[in-house]
Amino acid sequence: MVRGRWGSSGAFKNIDLIFIRLCELGPLFGYFLEENKSTLVLREKDVEKAEKIMGDNGCNFKIKTGYRYLGSYIGEKERQTEWVEEEISDWIKTVDN
Repeated sequence: MVRGRWGSSGAFKNIDLIFIRLCELGPLFGYFLEENKSTLVLREKDVEKAEKIMGDNGCNFKIKTGYRYLGSYIGEKERQTEWVEEEISDWIKTVDN
């Protein structure tokens, strides 16, 4: 059984449809998506709209404006810069020790 990450982009309703289809087809290939562990990353200005659309569709995604994904960061530039600076600081501490 595989439980993994998946990525998509596009209009909110399309992401919802992709997720539903993956939930239908995934188990045939041993891939099980968990809605409560799925995170929708979007711009701050879109949060309210996404909460309404996803709530109306019955999706229970976590909604965030920035998120670490596959060893990198997805989100708005300011928060990405903060994240990179924190990572570099941690690397420096590790090397100095």
